[in-house]
Amino acid sequence: MPTTWWPFEEVGHNDEAKKEILDLFPNKEPFETPKPERLLQRIIQIATNEGDMVLDYFAGSGTTAAVAQKLKRKWVIVEKNEDTINNFVVPRLKKVVSGEDKGGISEEVNWNGGGFTYYQVEKSMFEVHAGIICIAEHSLNGKLAKLVAIQLEYDYQPDNEHFCGKKGDTLLAVVDGMLTEGLVNFLLNSMDEKKFLEVAALAVDPDLENKNYNNVKIGKIPNNILRHYART
Repeated sequence: MPTTWWPFEEVGHNDEAKKEILDLFPNKEPFETPKPERLLQRIIQIATNEGDMVLDYFAGSGTTAAVAQKLKRKWVIVEKNEDTINNFVVPRLKKVVSGEDKGGISEEVNWNGGGFTYYQVEKSMFEVHAGIICIAEHSLNGKLAKLVAIQLEYDYQPDNEHFCGKKGDTLLAVVDGMLTEGLVNFLLNSMDEKKFLEVAALAVDPDLENKNYNNVKIGKIPNNILRHYART
């Protein structure tokens, strides 16, 4: 049963945490405010069991993820600063899963192995202007628009604010993100009622599967376009 008073002899201190980072990255300036692995070990062991999920919204130097990995917990961490991710979090976790990290609590828990995946979250599809939520310019008819318009045999119209192509009475919109019902309604309100709309998106909200639109065709951006887009 843990006590409410945790002396540094038991859970470490800031200087110990900085030494842990220096052992991993001897040629880098230490992270400003790291936490010692022993402190995170106690917190995680109190709050979770093996196999549970640990969430850290402010990853920092990656101590929470490193300790959670060593304690056989699943984990999700989030970090806004890209330099912190590239300089500390990812290299540190690679050392952890490869068994190269021998510091912190590694020897105590006899840890070695595992894996992880990391993603870069793109900009929001929405912006706020004068208190009104609007579709961000980059999310609608952005870099993918020309490729999709050509593939689907539309006349490419890059100067149109919301639609990037036209074919007879049908307008084309390309969504670089998730297509939602709200976005479909936004596009419908931006066009003539007599025209038709085709929308190609990276992803489609499952709720739209049950929606019936008389003048709207919804689909995902073709895979061959995405493969080409990934190479450019």
